[in-house]
Amino acid sequence: MPKLDRFSNRREFRFPFDPGRDDIACLVEVTASANNWQSASVIFDSRTDYPSTLSNGWLTVTDTAIATRRFYRLRVISR
Repeated sequence: MPKLDRFSNRREFRFPFDPGRDDIACLVEVTASANNWQSASVIFDSRTDYPSTLSNGWLTVTDTAIATRRFYRLRVISR
């Protein structure tokens, strides 16, 4: 399961990632409303944002946007 860590100046969204999987795409999306994902921003897309490092098979996506409320999700789609 994905994990979210919150720090004073950033949030880190972590999830298991296999760079050898070319049959799926992983997108990390963020929104201010859990009821409205249509206006979500994509902060990571494995099709274009190839990760430079992994830690024990986990990818960390850092979000430095300052907001009182942010909801995150990992969306996995077939390619």
